[in-house]
Amino acid sequence: LNMPNDLFVVYGSATGNSEHIAKQIAQKIQALQTTDKTFNDVVLCAGNEAVKAHLPKWSENPTSVIIVTSTTGDGDPPENFSRLFRTLKRKTSTVDKICKSVDYAVLALGDTNYSKFCYIGEVTDKKLKECGGNRIMDIVKADEATGLEEAVGGFQDRVYGEFRKAAGGGEQ
Repeated sequence: LNMPNDLFVVYGSATGNSEHIAKQIAQKIQALQTTDKTFNDVVLCAGNEAVKAHLPKWSENPTSVIIVTSTTGDGDPPENFSRLFRTLKRKTSTVDKICKSVDYAVLALGDTNYSKFCYIGEVTDKKLKECGGNRIMDIVKADEATGLEEAVGGFQDRVYGEFRKAAGGGEQ
């Protein structure tokens, strides 16, 4: 088994929903970590913070990233996610593959009453891949119009096991 890497749970949240869910995911994984060190450290942060503090390291070291983001207005990123979103959008045409060492999964929060349902999550998912990232599970889209619980719960239940498999730790 390779050296455990860090897991970043990165959120983009306008109303606090995504942040709350990201915290739950981070806590759940931290609790599982006590018996099984799949990750070296679990770091919770907003997208903008990730750009400043963590993104440079992502390209060098194997890293696991969970993105939890909503879409605001007419397909805009939440304020605290906008810098990460812009960075990923800008970087895709370059050769430097800033996410080449990243295993990732995206949980997108949206509302089907809006035309651009889960748009920011979808674009982030696509751009992480284009930047060289390894998508470990398909994007999960949660709909506020019908209730987030089922999709969010399903994502929470699966995501740790998928990262374990990606890290070579087998099924949980």
